[in-house]
Formats: sequence, structure tokens, C-alpha cells
Amino acid sequence: MSQEEGSGSSPQTTIETVLAEDKRQVMLRLGSGEDATFITALNTAAVEALISALGTARGQMLEPVPDEFSNLPLAAFDPRWRVGPDNQNRFATFAIRHPGLGWSAFGFPRHEAGNIAKWLRKVTTITSTLDTQSTRATSFGDDNFLLTTEGLGFYYYGKGEKRIGPNPFEQVEFDSDRAAGIVAGSIAETRLEQALQSRLRKTDTSKLQEISGQLFRPSGALGPFSIKIDLAYLMCLLSDEAYKDLTNIKNIRNDFAHKLDHDSFDVPSIRDRCKNLVLVDRHVGPVPDCDLYKTNAAPILRSDPYMGLPDYQQKLADPRFRYTMTAQLISSALGQASENPGGPLPLL
Repeated sequence: MSQEEGSGSSPQTTIETVLAEDKRQVMLRLGSGEDATFITALNTAAVEALISALGTARGQMLEPVPDEFSNLPLAAFDPRWRVGPDNQNRFATFAIRHPGLGWSAFGFPRHEAGNIAKWLRKVTTITSTLDTQSTRATSFGDDNFLLTTEGLGFYYYGKGEKRIGPNPFEQVEFDSDRAAGIVAGSIAETRLEQALQSRLRKTDTSKLQEISGQLFRPSGALGPFSIKIDLAYLMCLLSDEAYKDLTNIKNIRNDFAHKLDHDSFDVPSIRDRCKNLVLVDRHVGPVPDCDLYKTNAAPILRSDPYMGLPDYQQKLADPRFRYTMTAQLISSALGQASENPGGPLPLL
């Protein structure tokens, strides 16, 4: 195989590789004619070491971004890949293995990793949670839910006029800590308001709509988040644990919204409030040992919904996960209850 490279006034270089018959060695020829250089007896390990060294140097070279993305050749189909945080948890790492070139790892800031994920979501249609998540990983599945393939959370979209998503949930999962804190809290408040309204008089008249609109508007008697939480507790819609968690959600959301120096879940006051959330510890745990979708499976003595994750301990130690998961547990329970207001109390 040969290849010629040219760049501006730089001299043209001819590169030629010759594979040995036993496919255990390769000979590399650089240049042409009498000036050609041969590098012989390169085994697989030596070739990979050379590729790694060249890849490191190539990564430091500048190049223009191609204008025509569609003209780029497909390097590999369905390659092996891995993702995770770096050692200091400062950015996301993405490692991909080309079948001929080996592993290459890339580091992306959180917002860039989020942008990549958003674009991948735009070209991927999730039709059912059961298509994207093992049945051993959760005790529920429904087309009204989105269960993320990385086990980061589950989102109840809702139906009809009460449907939310998917853009706000993408912000919760991929955007900055401040955006996730504000949006997740706002989703929980919206679901709480819907649950309260579902238990008002059902006669659909303009007068009742006017009264409800006045009460629940931001400056109305039931406009503040804290008032809605207190009212729902007095109406027995919330358990003691849900009342405590919603109050913490409200305080964290307000800190992100109103305090400029509170821009991360690592801020001590926010991190401590996240540690005090209690519902998430009941609804997230290890992957069950049995198939929950089999009718003869042994009962799992846990709250529903339940998310089983192989790395649940690491997830539960993350304040952002604790906050966003708690907000989604609350919003999904309240959202479903608002569509079926005759159910038992408390709602969660």
C-alpha cells in the first residue's frame, strides 16, 4: 500500500508498506529512488508503538476543519469504545478503538460532551425503554418514560397538555450544574402544581379556570413553590420524606437561580443538602438477582419505581445524581397521579 502527501511548498513524500507473507512483520518505505529509507522487521507491537508515537505527534499538529463533513471516509463501523471521567473528574473521556490503529482517547469538557450527546440523541430514536435497557436493570418500562442508556435517570414525559420534554430533560442530563439544578427543580414544581390542580373541582368552566389561574400565577396565593409544597403536605399528597425532599429541591433550585457563586453541586451548602435527600436511597440500588418481568419471579421488596444499577454506590455518592434523580422520582410520581387523581395517598 502506498500513499503520497503534499502540503504547500513542502516536498512530496512517498510512503509504502509491504506486509510479510506470514503477516507477522511489515516493511515501511519512506521516500523514493536512492533516497528511500527502509524500516524492516517491525512486528505487531513495534507497529502499534510507532502508531502511538505518530498519533501523539499528529495530535499536536494544526489542521483546518473540513468544510464537507459528508466527504469524510468511514474509518470503522461499530468500533469498540468506552467513556468515563478522568482521574480528577474534570472532564469526560471518550476512548475509541480503530480496528487497524488501536485505541485513541479524547478528553471533552462537560459542556462539549453534552453537545455531542445531544447530537447523537437527534439521530437516535428511542421507541421503548425495553429496547435500550436490560430488563434486569429496572422494574418498570413504558413508552411514556425515557430511561437513559447510561442509567443516569428516568424521565416521565406525561401525556397531552401535561407532556414535558424532551429538551428540558436533556438540559437536566447534559447541561451545566446550574442549568440542571434550575430545570430539574422547575419540572418538579410543575408536576406538583398539576397534582394540586387535578384535585380541584372538575367542572370545566371559564370561572373556575380564571380562579385557578389567579391562584397559581407567580404572584398569586399559590404561586410560590414553598406554598405549593406546604399545601400538598396538608392535603396528604406528600409523605414526610417527600415533603422534606421537595423542600430541599426548592432550596437548591433557588440557590442556583439567585446566588451567582453557587454554580456547582460541589458548593458545600448544595452538596450537604443533596446528601440529606432520602427518597433516592430507597429507589436506587443494586441490580436485582431475578428477572422482574417474569411472572414467577420472586418479589423485590423495594419501592416502585426502582432503578437497579451496577455502580449504584458511585451514583448515590454524586450530589448531582442525587438531586436530579430525586427531582425525577418526585415529578414522575406527581405527574402520573395528576392523570389519575383517584389513587391512594400519599402520592409518594
